[in-house]
Amino acid sequence: MTAVLNSLGLETLEELYYHDDPHAAKEEKKKLKKKDIVDAISDKIDTYAIEVFIASLPLAQLKTVAEKAKVPFKEEDNKNSRSVLSRRLTEQVVSAGFDEFLETVDADTLKAVAEDFDVKADKKAIAEAARTFAAERYFGNFDVESLRALAEELKLKQAAKTSSKRKLVEAIVTQEDAEPVEAPKKKKQKTDVGKKKALEKGITYDEIFQHYYVEELRDFVKSKGIKVSGKKPVLIKRILAYLAGETEGIMAGDKTEKAKKKKKATTKKAAAAKKGAASTSAKGKGKKEENGNGDE
Repeated sequence: MTAVLNSLGLETLEELYYHDDPHAAKEEKKKLKKKDIVDAISDKIDTYAIEVFIASLPLAQLKTVAEKAKVPFKEEDNKNSRSVLSRRLTEQVVSAGFDEFLETVDADTLKAVAEDFDVKADKKAIAEAARTFAAERYFGNFDVESLRALAEELKLKQAAKTSSKRKLVEAIVTQEDAEPVEAPKKKKQKTDVGKKKALEKGITYDEIFQHYYVEELRDFVKSKGIKVSGKKPVLIKRILAYLAGETEGIMAGDKTEKAKKKKKATTKKAAAAKKGAASTSAKGKGKKEENGNGDE
């Protein structure tokens, strides 16, 4: 993600940096350098990546990882509470560094997380997947207009024309242009992550991530006929897409275009083989009859 951020102009980076607190720009005693802003945003995305990784751990594994990392707890902390364990472990990992932390994680835990992220059980692959989810979460906090401006600056011409927030975020994070897709217009709503909101149009990635457990998300997607596989980040992406009216590829029983083409090709091949076999059989039968007539 650092390469993407470095390709942006200073003014754009400042808009990203001060997004959460626009007034902070006026309070800064000196103008920040581009490198400082890139580092700050990268650190924020890394923190999100750490949260994504930790959120994917079952409680038993979370306890083991926290114990191995020698997480310092406060006297009043409930060490059996998932929220407390997650918060303290996140603080520890942010301080140590995500990549450094992954070096201390046991193979079984890495394998379990890799399966959830659908990547190889490799530290580098896991870190990359977590950071991708994290970057999508970060850019998902911006409105469509801001994302379109970003896409345009990054020369993602097709994505810059779309009104789909999901398509814009994916294009910016992956740096792969997307076909423009019109999404229903939404009224601007103030974001308040302090209260738990209903899973309905207008809710943000952060609001879902902060206030909903995986079990709740699974219940929701199941009730709507959405695919239930995957961990929290994947489920959140599907829910946001569903709420935005974009159901392609997220519904249970859906098959990707690639799978459909493969099936079509296989069916076509099987039909051709069957036709060939029938033709060969007919020729053989004709020859046999011809030979029989000759014997008479």
